Amino acid sequence: MRDPMDDAARRTITSACEDVRPGGEDDLVDLVVPGLVARPTSTQQVSEVLRAAAAHGLTVVPRGRGTKMTWGMPPRSADVLVDLSALDEVLDHQAGDLIVETQAGVRLAELQALVGKEGQRLVLDETVPGASVGGTLATNASGPQRVLVGTARDLLIGITVVRADGVVAKAGGRVVKNVAGYDLGKLM
Repeated sequence: MRDPMDDAARRTITSACEDVRPGGEDDLVDLVVPGLVARPTSTQQVSEVLRAAAAHGLTVVPRGRGTKMTWGMPPRSADVLVDLSALDEVLDHQAGDLIVETQAGVRLAELQALVGKEGQRLVLDETVPGASVGGTLATNASGPQRVLVGTARDLLIGITVVRADGVVAKAGGRVVKNVAGYDLGKLM
């Protein structure tokens, strides 16, 4: 059986992202050690890593802050772990419109503190200390406030995702009235 992580695949992944290193014990996904860890700093780099992995038939596991890496079924393999923790920027906060736009790696507690400076609060409970916005959305983790305001996915009105083949897709918008058709945010 051939090793899926041949030299060509390693070179392609390494050229797609500035920060790539071999996986180790600190990168376990359940009990699986990934072959490589890529830490992209932009949506474009995520796209390039996923495109390269798809071209070589590699398995990919995403990681935000790593707070829920034992949730769900363990992977059979993890050729590439895509560490999204460097995507930790709040892109926009329009307090008057009650809109905040972030990247996936932003810690939920840090986002709460930021909107709190404007006398606002994000109505999401931090169910796991240190959790990221992306991880909270990916797992639809919800605390007691969900009874009053709904789950994390119910509050999402716009999303940018990178598909497994590297294509960047966007859905929704900045205001509720902008959402039409199938709700990709809820699917994601």
